[in-house]
Amino acid sequence: MAVNLILHQIKTFQFLKLELFFYLIGAVIEVVALYFFLNILMGDILKVRSSEIILVLGMHRLLTGVSRTFYLNQLLALPVNFRRGLLDRYFLAPINTKIYYCLDSFSVKDILNIIVGIVLVIYGIPDINIYSVTKTCILLIMINIILFSVLITISSLLAGKVNPGPLNAIFVNIFALAQFKPEHFPDPFSIVIKFIIPLGLLIWKPIELITHPTIQDFSVFLTITLILYFFQKKAWLWLMYRYNSAN
Repeated sequence: MAVNLILHQIKTFQFLKLELFFYLIGAVIEVVALYFFLNILMGDILKVRSSEIILVLGMHRLLTGVSRTFYLNQLLALPVNFRRGLLDRYFLAPINTKIYYCLDSFSVKDILNIIVGIVLVIYGIPDINIYSVTKTCILLIMINIILFSVLITISSLLAGKVNPGPLNAIFVNIFALAQFKPEHFPDPFSIVIKFIIPLGLLIWKPIELITHPTIQDFSVFLTITLILYFFQKKAWLWLMYRYNSAN
């Protein structure tokens, strides 16, 4: 019996190694795709100001912390309660029940994301319009809620066969990267920041996903990333064509 248990553990470990291998490939492809997307969007990574990169990183962390702490768990609970016929209880429940969902999703890492995000946003604001930053943060949260709700609905209709988490993470990364503006900032130290911070922003999600590797998430993540990449490439070329035609 002990031998069978050991053999079972070995097979399980080998399967996990296989999944991890495929997921590492997906993570590398994701980083490459996002890097090309970033260059297509900006033209040149070295033309981005350091304060803008810090601001984008802060918005990314802030959105991640706020979403995970306050509304992602509540949205995930909706399809479960709907299938169990408890949706009316959820909406008609006392406010303390909804507070319980928030407390249940409490994580020190997410609170740190919020704190670090606020600090980075404030640090990156001095030469940037605070009104536009606030408006963008609110817009990010609203769009994220809508998108995640749609993804959860699709996942629920497909009986949970699609994990909305990686898809939502793609949105957070792509939309945060989309805030870059191509402006020159001739500071030698900023070159280091421009490489280190975007690299951390790009590999953060793959590293997190590697801890829970599944072939299903790998395939979904890879497919959506490539679709976004080719869509952005064609959209960017079309916009440049229209711009050159107008001039």
